Amino acid sequence: MSFSVAEKLLIYSFNHTQMLCYGLMKLLLKDVIDKKESLKGILCSYFLKTLLFWLCEEVDKDIWIPKTLLTCFRACICRLIYCIQYSVLVHYFIPQNNFFEGRYKDDDRIQMIGLLQDAYHLGWQCFRVSGTFSGDFHTLTNPNHDSKTIHLMLRAIIYRLAEYFERNENCLVILKKINRFSGIKLASKLIMFILSRSNNLKVQQTTILHYINNKVQYHHFKQQQSRLLIASHAGNSEEGWLFIASFFYRQKRYHIVKELASYILSRAVKADASFSYITRIPADIDATQLNSGEQSAMLILRSLLQSTMVFEGCSSLIPDELEIEVASGNLFVVDLIILTHFLIFLSNYHLGDFMSCMGSLGSLEANTQTWYRLNLVGKRQITSAFICLGVAHEMMGHLNKAYECFSTCVSQGKWNLSKAEFRLSKL
Repeated sequence: MSFSVAEKLLIYSFNHTQMLCYGLMKLLLKDVIDKKESLKGILCSYFLKTLLFWLCEEVDKDIWIPKTLLTCFRACICRLIYCIQYSVLVHYFIPQNNFFEGRYKDDDRIQMIGLLQDAYHLGWQCFRVSGTFSGDFHTLTNPNHDSKTIHLMLRAIIYRLAEYFERNENCLVILKKINRFSGIKLASKLIMFILSRSNNLKVQQTTILHYINNKVQYHHFKQQQSRLLIASHAGNSEEGWLFIASFFYRQKRYHIVKELASYILSRAVKADASFSYITRIPADIDATQLNSGEQSAMLILRSLLQSTMVFEGCSSLIPDELEIEVASGNLFVVDLIILTHFLIFLSNYHLGDFMSCMGSLGSLEANTQTWYRLNLVGKRQITSAFICLGVAHEMMGHLNKAYECFSTCVSQGKWNLSKAEFRLSKL
């Protein structure tokens, strides 16, 4: 008796997560179980299909969602262990027919259960021996790579891709077309993320020219503003709006800068230094979280870059007072909250509002000192925070405090990529 037509209709009724679980179970059979010579051929894909039919009938359909893919996959493995242990897997259409009756010898059963239990506990890492997945999968799931290494790898890939796409206009056109017609949500988000980085990079690398023709100057201004708006909507919004604020600061539109900075601080509800997750690059996301599906790919990707502002070498967006920091082609990495308070201070200073200057300077100093004392951010971010604080004190005429700030930067050793020593010599 053949039930192929009915089975085909059932398979077509699977949602995306159910279909992925079926595919993963087949990969488990092909690349893990059948690799053991003594177990090869004992299981077949038809048994796995039957197991999925029973599970889909018994488990609420709301459970089968992409967010719980690993949980669903483990549930399939758990059911298979149960079936093998008690030698029971009945036909979906003829329940009187037990596929596993008398199928396993005791030694095979023990070996199979042990192999499946290991796969259950390893999760995605059970496919490390798989020939189906690429080397990149093995790199990301390799326990010898700590989470910090993986984060640095991903960050470098994103910036390299953004730079490549920016240099190749044809790639930008292709990306936009893919984004328009792509049905894959994650692919679409990744493309938008890269487009965001590409537009931001384009603006930062644009040479600042002093145009004589006002019409040309206005056209250039609108073009740069449009690119930054695209970047802010496609990428991390707080970072995007802060780049726009910095752009308007270079245009001496200080009232707009203050409004944007206040808006950014209002979005970062927990902008106080005591909430370290706002400012820390999440090196504490361990490999288990990265591989288990507890964090979505885009959430991890955004969290790698959302707390810091990266000004490229010779950036046209960095505030004038910090321009010396990128003059030699070095990157200037500064915390988002620190730069926000610094831009508010600078705007108040140029508007002549010295009472507000002292308030924003106090907020800048409180955040910097707290993060330094509690070691809540990396040393490179500590250096950039003290550079901003030192510049602010110097502008207000607090030379002793400025000297202390720049000296703290110098004490950071190899993490001091700033011009702190040069600034000290000028005091």
